[in-house]
Amino acid sequence: MSLLERLPHTVSHLRKTYSRDEYIGNTTDTEELATSQRCWIQTVSQQEVQQYEKMDQLITHKVYYKTQPTLRPGDLIRVTAGPSYVGKDFNFESLADASAGLGKLFKVMVNEENNIAATFTG
Repeated sequence: MSLLERLPHTVSHLRKTYSRDEYIGNTTDTEELATSQRCWIQTVSQQEVQQYEKMDQLITHKVYYKTQPTLRPGDLIRVTAGPSYVGKDFNFESLADASAGLGKLFKVMVNEENNIAATFTG
């Protein structure tokens, strides 16, 4: 069985929604877009970080899917099961095609939610 048939992580896709409370303050909620999405999460290389910094995108990880996810910038990817990253949220940054052997994967570049390092760059 190939990796394409058995991706190790399971995630949910969430979209942030914004509204006002009774005191006219801003509130942020999340709307669930999809659950039980199979994927493979990896950390990015320093070369990839530098490449995406040129496009003003901060990335920490890449996520591979068998089918193209319906995500847009600002959406969250929450890891629900797998060998690592369980409970972590990642912010969607951009989509890039990738191939693996004879198969095709869709690569999503993400930034770990609450990434402290992102605050102190530059």
